[in-house]
Amino acid sequence: MLYLFITPEAGGAPEAARRAVEFVKKHPREVRLRPVLLVDDFNSVVRADPEGPLYKSIRELGRAGPVDIPLYDEEGLRLAERWKIKEVPAFVLVRPGGGGRAHRVYGDGADLEGVFSCSR
Repeated sequence: MLYLFITPEAGGAPEAARRAVEFVKKHPREVRLRPVLLVDDFNSVVRADPEGPLYKSIRELGRAGPVDIPLYDEEGLRLAERWKIKEVPAFVLVRPGGGGRAHRVYGDGADLEGVFSCSR
C-alpha cells in the first residue's frame, strides 16, 4: 500500500499525486494507492480554489480511477501520527508480507522506485 499524505494547501501535492499514480500504474499487482487528506481547517476545503493544489491533486489522483478521499479520516490521522508525518506531501510504502515495515519519504520529487526496491 502506498499512502500519500497531502493537505489542501500543499503546493507540491499535485506533482506528488501524479508521481503516486504513475508509480501505482507501474506496479498494479503489488501496490495500491491510499490518499490521506490532512485538514486543520475544514473551511480551507470549502473555500478551495478550483485551480489550487487540492483540486489539481484530486484530478491527478482521478487518473488512477475513482477517488475516495475521506474528508475526516480517523485511520489516516492515526497513521500520520504513528509514522510521524511532519511535512507534506509525504509517501509511506507498506509492502504486504514485509513484516509491517513502513518506508517514509517526503516531497513531490520523492524517489518511489528507490523506496520500492529498498522494501523488497
